[in-house]
Amino acid sequence: MCDNEGLPTRNPQSRVMVVVVDTNDGCVAVGMDDMREEADLLVRPLPPPFNGMPWPGVVGAALTAEGHPMAALDLEALIGGLGESRLPAPPDAVDDSPLRVLVVDDSHTYRTVATQRLLQLGATVLTADNGQQALDLLNGADQLPDLVMLDIEMPVLDGIETLKAIRRSRRLRELPVIIATSRSGNHYREMAEAAGCQDYLPKNLDPLRLKAVLEPYRRDR
Repeated sequence: MCDNEGLPTRNPQSRVMVVVVDTNDGCVAVGMDDMREEADLLVRPLPPPFNGMPWPGVVGAALTAEGHPMAALDLEALIGGLGESRLPAPPDAVDDSPLRVLVVDDSHTYRTVATQRLLQLGATVLTADNGQQALDLLNGADQLPDLVMLDIEMPVLDGIETLKAIRRSRRLRELPVIIATSRSGNHYREMAEAAGCQDYLPKNLDPLRLKAVLEPYRRDR
């Protein structure tokens, strides 16, 4: 049973449509502007570049009978993702010497989202727009980051070539590199692993998965 604590005050004559979702932490009412009839829809993966965006709860897209596009949502994942974004950084994710992460991606939106996720996990963040800018930053830095999070498809210098350049450098060769990309095929994963990446992540950056990936680099410092 859900209570109404925290619900906004509305005109008593008006009605609010909600879908009630039962979660592990209780039930959540998701408000909506309108409700249509139930329908069977064919859900397809989001096309590029939208498939690389970290949108919690968006599992794909579908077309209505009239041909209008619509997003397909997983309500439990949507609620869980929003809850993570509102939570403060866990106490054990913050220490006196925060993990330093360099995020390399040509998408400003993705760099912003990745930075927010990493800050929530107690890291400090540097960013670069492409591989060449990342190499220039690393080669000129007095103190190297603890970890590089690298996209594959970028202008100027892509992620695979950037990773190869890091492994050829006497100063940078031991630097841990994680690939974070929308490319999920084995071909890209095998190229990244052959070039020397430590891990291969989808771009949605699930907070729990990201925290687990970062943890070994905290302990190794």
